[in-house]
Amino acid sequence: MGKLINIKDIAAQKQIAIKKKSIPKSAIESNSKSLSMLKVTISDFLGVKSNGQIYRVISIPTSYKLDKLALAVLDSFDFEMDHMYGFYDNLNNWSRSEEFYIMEEDDAYDFTGYVTKTTIGEAFEVPKKKMLFLFDYGDEWRFSIELQRVELIEGKTKLAAKVIESKGEAPEQYPDFEA
Repeated sequence: MGKLINIKDIAAQKQIAIKKKSIPKSAIESNSKSLSMLKVTISDFLGVKSNGQIYRVISIPTSYKLDKLALAVLDSFDFEMDHMYGFYDNLNNWSRSEEFYIMEEDDAYDFTGYVTKTTIGEAFEVPKKKMLFLFDYGDEWRFSIELQRVELIEGKTKLAAKVIESKGEAPEQYPDFEA
């Protein structure tokens, strides 16, 4: 089916990619008073071509961790959080990503890209950056996420994730093929 991948090789590639970035991780500020505007486009699914016409724009605090972004994405498409997922910089072949953030926090993998520890501001450090949100490694639901902009918030404001634009009808997570 596919080529087996060595997770230790991927972790080493990620460390090299981090060192090559023009902005050092220590210089990235996750401002708790800023909102990231992210366009989330669902990719082709179950033989249906979406052609980029099904998307959501989500406003979410830049300081939130990637696990909260995952919940916001799934909620915006009426999906249940019932499978594993990850964020990958290779939109076409996630297994060849140099930068990726996963759920497992197993020290044996020797890297720090965990969704529960990485903020949106750290993963999406520049406008127009795109990442693949891969949900359910069996069905491989694919969502392309692009940082459109970051807005600074003044004064006391309750920050929360919300959908600010929606286009197209979300597909069913578990379609009934026998109907």
